[in-house]
Amino acid sequence: MAADTASVFVLSLRTLLLLACLLSQHTTSSGPTKSPTDAKDYVGYGVLLDGGSSGTKMKVYGWKPPTATKRVPTVELLRTRRFSPGVHTLYSHWVNMTRYIGNIVEAARLAVPKEKHSDTPIYMMATAGVRTLSLRETSILFDHIRLELANSGFSYHPQKVDVLSGEEEAVYSWIAANYLLGFFDTEKADDKSIGILEMGGVSMQIAFIPHEPMYAEEFQVTVAGKKYQLYAQSYMKYGSDALNERVANMLASAVHNGTDLNNPCMLKGDHKNVTLESGITYGMIGTSSPSQCQAMFEQILQPNQGFDCQPKPCAIGSVHQPSVANSSFYAIHGFTHAPKTLKAIGRNNTLQLDRLEQAAYRYCYQSFSEAGNASYASGDCLLGLYIPTLFTKSYGFNKNTTDIKATSNIGNQSIDWALGVMLMELSSRFTYSSSQEYSVTCPTNEAGDVTLGYLRDSSSMSTYPSLTVFFLCYILFQLACTMCQCANQPYDVL
Repeated sequence: MAADTASVFVLSLRTLLLLACLLSQHTTSSGPTKSPTDAKDYVGYGVLLDGGSSGTKMKVYGWKPPTATKRVPTVELLRTRRFSPGVHTLYSHWVNMTRYIGNIVEAARLAVPKEKHSDTPIYMMATAGVRTLSLRETSILFDHIRLELANSGFSYHPQKVDVLSGEEEAVYSWIAANYLLGFFDTEKADDKSIGILEMGGVSMQIAFIPHEPMYAEEFQVTVAGKKYQLYAQSYMKYGSDALNERVANMLASAVHNGTDLNNPCMLKGDHKNVTLESGITYGMIGTSSPSQCQAMFEQILQPNQGFDCQPKPCAIGSVHQPSVANSSFYAIHGFTHAPKTLKAIGRNNTLQLDRLEQAAYRYCYQSFSEAGNASYASGDCLLGLYIPTLFTKSYGFNKNTTDIKATSNIGNQSIDWALGVMLMELSSRFTYSSSQEYSVTCPTNEAGDVTLGYLRDSSSMSTYPSLTVFFLCYILFQLACTMCQCANQPYDVL
């Protein structure tokens, strides 16, 4: 009997210690903020958790209704704060995940007026990192996040936790950019909109309103009751980091012996190791050969022709893309650094493709030491050649085009897909009109798959019984924790 009492006491003590560790702080970094007391004139608020590959950004937005001179509401970023690591790394670490999400939610509570908490929607949109998980791993991760957000005190729905596809990311970035430019403020012709060219580490995206019929990749965007027919396409493994892997794979396929590869896209004297999906690690040795590097990109980016391109025209491989002629674009994020370094951005941030290619050739003939031994030097060579090849050979821009601006900002605000999400979601919530005033659908998908507004088919979502089972397992697991382990060690759930 005494032994049983002692066991109960130990388990109770461990539970109390666990609760204490859950209250501990997680290392974060903060950005500029507006306190809730500075934002009393906002009608509504929204919290978005942007689950990226290296961390989760907590973003709190304020919403004001349309005015007599502006058709769309005002949506402003009030606070942002970054939490490490990427949420996808914690899918099997239940205790760490609880503390992680708990700290994010607490930061959001402090940024939103207390009286507005219950009416403030909270969303979790995961991108690149979570896209690499299996369906089972994603389900485990989202079950836990949903459990935590359900008890956050904010307005929550299970369908508001989701993976953002590359195409959706492109669409939301398009909405954000055109919103910041004032395109939606009054009714304007479609040709007054701008398109988006976006590149991250893993993927790249394009979104715009074409001037010719679309046969695939169509999204219907409705903003303030007006519909826009948008082309959006994402290319996985064509981002800046993935591009290095593609180059390494091409070089490795041509070598039968040895583990050192001469890389023409790296500067002479630069060296790094790359491990391919095969598990083999190769040493990449820079040779400073821009013509050979560009020839590889032309092969990687080659559009199919003839019967292999259906429907026509094609951009990369057999992927359909309407013409970009007579459309203006913003090239953002990963498309901006190399052109800036190589001084190929002209007046009003105009990207000069011909100048970029010429500058890249000169730059790539240098040695690593001549470039200053900077860690990103070979990357500037690679992207300096990749960008003009991609834009002209695949996307179809003229080398002398003046229709592309290379900048990630409009005024002092960043072009961020999260702003597009919140414009659509908060406007749908707080505008007392038809729910179809703000929506995005993909007609080429199966019926029931509404891609913006997150009205996805409920069959793709976890059910509440699964959450109950998860919660019971979680309670049992808590009883096995100790304070030391909770504070310092990750946990693998067996």
